[in-house]
Amino acid sequence: MDLVNVNLYAEAYYSEATYEDNIWIKKSSYEILKENLKGAKVYCGEMDGKYSDVYGEISVQADWKTDKDYAEAGNDDKGNGNRLKNFLRELYDSNNLDYYEEQKEISDYFNSIDPFTMVTVYVPTSMEGELLAYAKKLQEKWKPLKGEYAYG
Repeated sequence: MDLVNVNLYAEAYYSEATYEDNIWIKKSSYEILKENLKGAKVYCGEMDGKYSDVYGEISVQADWKTDKDYAEAGNDDKGNGNRLKNFLRELYDSNNLDYYEEQKEISDYFNSIDPFTMVTVYVPTSMEGELLAYAKKLQEKWKPLKGEYAYG
């Protein structure tokens, strides 16, 4: 499946509060919507208080090619809210595309490739070495990993 990741990022001027959402969409849909996404600004609320409207910028990444790449990237849609989803849904509707059907297909795809997930575990200090050895053994199946999740 050919996908791109659409990112919405906003930062408030005074408080430096941030808002971020990421959503995968099909590359074929992106090709239809890309002119609407270029330079788009999405309202993200009054992040610095009353009368401090903050708009986020859209960026698109298309760095993934294989199932393994997508599995490592994961389908973590735990963003700050629904602003990007609502923006994309309106774009899809105005271009006669079915946002919800596409998101279901993408979700099914990610479920089929067994995506990576971040896990936080608390163990007694005496068991830390045993846990790290086990985690390293699990990751050997997917070497080489990129970035911060790779073991030395």
